[in-house]
Amino acid sequence: LAQVLSFFFACAPLAMGKCSKLRKRRKREAQLRAAEASADEEDSDECCTQDDMAVCLRVLTSLNERPNVLFSKELKPLRTVLHPLFATLQKKPVESKTDICKISEALQGGRNGEALLLLEVLRRSGKPPRLGSIMRWVREVAAPPDLSDTDADKLRLLDA
Repeated sequence: LAQVLSFFFACAPLAMGKCSKLRKRRKREAQLRAAEASADEEDSDECCTQDDMAVCLRVLTSLNERPNVLFSKELKPLRTVLHPLFATLQKKPVESKTDICKISEALQGGRNGEALLLLEVLRRSGKPPRLGSIMRWVREVAAPPDLSDTDADKLRLLDA
């Protein structure tokens, strides 16, 4: 009776329908705290034991084979915990710019001398650029004429 009354008084000041949302939120927070507490209990040097890893891989493989099970109501806590992991995995690490990207930026910025040097470096590396990159570079060079560039500079770029 005391639990019912405490629950009633906790939800009473809320508008209609808010009580179930509050209950769901509290339940979700409790599940997350429990998951974090169990993770904190494990050894900090090692993520999990070999047995735990085998079970985890077996479960994930099974879920991958039957994705409709993953979207069931019973596995919502699992999806809640996995969401930050997927978000982290989807972020691409910051990579250094490739030679092709540097050439494109130099051509777009009108730095033809720098683009010519980068094209020479690319040629020496022996790695051929993709056809789409070459087409983009030709469009950049053959764009409406700049008064500062001479036709000889553009021909050298197209030849490189």
